[in-house]
Amino acid sequence: MALYTTDLLILGSGPAGYTAGIYAVRAGIDTMIVSGNQEGGQLTMTSSIENFPGFEEISGYELMDKMKQQAVKLGVKCVNDHIVEVDFSNVDFHMASLRNCTFKNCCFDGSKMTFADFVDAYFESCTFRNVSMRVTAIGDATFNNCIFENSDLSYCSAQNTSFKGSQFRNTLLEYMSLVDNDFSDTLIEGCHVYGISSWDMNLSNSI
Repeated sequence: MALYTTDLLILGSGPAGYTAGIYAVRAGIDTMIVSGNQEGGQLTMTSSIENFPGFEEISGYELMDKMKQQAVKLGVKCVNDHIVEVDFSNVDFHMASLRNCTFKNCCFDGSKMTFADFVDAYFESCTFRNVSMRVTAIGDATFNNCIFENSDLSYCSAQNTSFKGSQFRNTLLEYMSLVDNDFSDTLIEGCHVYGISSWDMNLSNSI
């Protein structure tokens, strides 16, 4: 198992990863990019790109190689490796929006999480322990087979969100509105639940 030390670790070497790395290192932040399964991301499989500013036509592989060269030239450290597990213990998240993100097998312990907008986020087999989560609006999110333990969860509204197969233990749940959410196959134990309205809920096989 490799050990890396850096101020900012970027997981994934697609266009977003290299762009974030370039901006970060120009701001004076020690930055490292871990390539993931495929260096350069899925764009490397595109044979021809005609809508990227500055290039009438360029292959995805060539474009990503140019991005990497620029990032490395500015001081970004690039590592060919694959992250299989992330521990976010005692890390605070305060973001205006969390969209189209995927988290698998992650541990959030002692974290404070505040989001205004939470859309199309996917959490699979994640653990939230001693977490304080405040979200204004959740839509089309997924928390499948997750564990919420000794935590404080507060939502103004949650719609089309799945908590299927998840466990809630000794957790405070507060909400204004729950609409069309899936709580099937969930375990709710020792929790305090406070809410104003909820409808179209799937609670099959829940305990």
